Amino acid sequence: MRSFSALSIPLTILLAFAATTTSANDYPTQYPFPDSRLQTGPELRFCIDKRDPTWRAQQAIAEEIALSVGRPATFFVTREEDERGGYQMASTRKEFLVRLATQCDAYMGLPGSTTAAFDYPADEEMLASQPFFRTGFQLVSRDPSVESLTDLSPDDQLGLQGRGVPYLLLMTTRPDSVQVKRYRSSDAIVSALRAGEVDHAVVYAPQLYGEMADPESEGFGVHPVTSLPNMEWYVFAGLRSDRPTLRQKFDRAIARMLESGRMGEILADNGLPAGAFKPAAADAVIPDDDFGDDDDDDDEGSA
Repeated sequence: MRSFSALSIPLTILLAFAATTTSANDYPTQYPFPDSRLQTGPELRFCIDKRDPTWRAQQAIAEEIALSVGRPATFFVTREEDERGGYQMASTRKEFLVRLATQCDAYMGLPGSTTAAFDYPADEEMLASQPFFRTGFQLVSRDPSVESLTDLSPDDQLGLQGRGVPYLLLMTTRPDSVQVKRYRSSDAIVSALRAGEVDHAVVYAPQLYGEMADPESEGFGVHPVTSLPNMEWYVFAGLRSDRPTLRQKFDRAIARMLESGRMGEILADNGLPAGAFKPAAADAVIPDDDFGDDDDDDDEGSA
């Protein structure tokens, strides 16, 4: 069993399935969720985090999955866009479990590693859908000629998120290759770049383009980070582990979108640049995890 690790919508879909959206910031915290109950309605319920700058693409993907499955789509907004400051792309696994138990059938837009050794700890209570697309960390430089971390000198100032994967890997493999300034969030890193506090920065693509829609027009060079491992990530939906048949339907719908080219159209229609957002392969899967179960539900994942 594959386990979970941790903008425009076609008119035909809007006509066929009128989606509704609800919003709430609070969610149940008791475990094992005594209020969970069998859902008997026809709707496919999707959780959407609007702090994620790709949420419009996620909603469009969900609409097409629902159309393929033959069910109307409804959306539960877990957090609104105005809460984006300091956004972390991963929340606690306990939150995913609670929301899947009480509010939605699928949690859209979850990130998962393309490399098993770096994947989130396996969770037998969640399943991962087939990946939608691939994205990853980008090197943003005030010098457009800089294309790689290997081009930097020890005197260069590099902005990194303090608890992020790039920071941890860089400090492990090349601690003296550059001067690092740590920031709490991607929006703070982008502000530092614009202000000239740092010469370069490594930023996760969704957050980068959420803060800086066209970096090249502002004079920055942008290139995928290739000199560190685990810099490319899958994006997918998390489903409850007791919904394997629904996961199979999701996978078939996603595979059709990938094979037909529709996934690439959705990414382009929603302003996600092809250099940083690429449709996944039609047979891509989230790799199995090497670490086993993790009992600490309160730890936050941070890329």
